[in-house]
Amino acid sequence: IDLEGLRQVEPKRRLADLLENALLPMTDEDAGIDEVYEDLAAHLGYTRSHIVKMWMTGRTAIPIDKLPALSAFTEVPLASLLAAWIACYAPEEHAHAMFEAICPRINDAEYALIEQARQIYRDENLPFVAPDPDDSED
Repeated sequence: IDLEGLRQVEPKRRLADLLENALLPMTDEDAGIDEVYEDLAAHLGYTRSHIVKMWMTGRTAIPIDKLPALSAFTEVPLASLLAAWIACYAPEEHAHAMFEAICPRINDAEYALIEQARQIYRDENLPFVAPDPDDSED
């Protein structure tokens, strides 16, 4: 996720742009963006895709409670979606500060490593062992 590029986008368009960038790679010669919108709508429990189209054009707000499902479908980190949501829907005088405060502080490569580690622990069913603070090297 290019958060620097996202910062250049008008705040009211950040969430739609973030989602659009995540959804476009899902299209191919057989499935255009309308089919992807239909799949997303079904994933979110809607029977028709018009609500997704309205979100993408800014005609209606994306409900905050849909962000976890949007994250799962698009594989966009929830923190990034939440930051973009705040930029879109928070009061203008606070939106920028809120966006910057909650933006992820790790880069995409670091995030990928964290996700790999999580997957290893899930797949291997390994217990999480917190580091012992007494073992730290000062």
